[in-house]
Amino acid sequence: MIVVRSRKKDEYLEALHGADLEVGPAPSDGANATLRQIRTFRNYFRKTIAEEITYQALKDKIGINMSAIQKQLKSMTNKGYIMRVGGEWKVIITPSV
Repeated sequence: MIVVRSRKKDEYLEALHGADLEVGPAPSDGANATLRQIRTFRNYFRKTIAEEITYQALKDKIGINMSAIQKQLKSMTNKGYIMRVGGEWKVIITPSV
């Protein structure tokens, strides 16, 4: 889950629209999309979200305490959304087969 600020909403919607043009507008279409088909959204995500960020920066941006951040990271790890590799967090993208 990500929070999209109002001032960034147009960029976000444009990235989703680009993916919809490749995949189709129905959610079920997106569930079976290839990484190539969603490249406009992936590029947006990488540019906007995928940045180096510290626990302190997360605390400041999100406005929750350190233990809540750790709890959320543990939950996302347990669900297979992220993993720790060589001291860095990686977002798991599972391509459809």
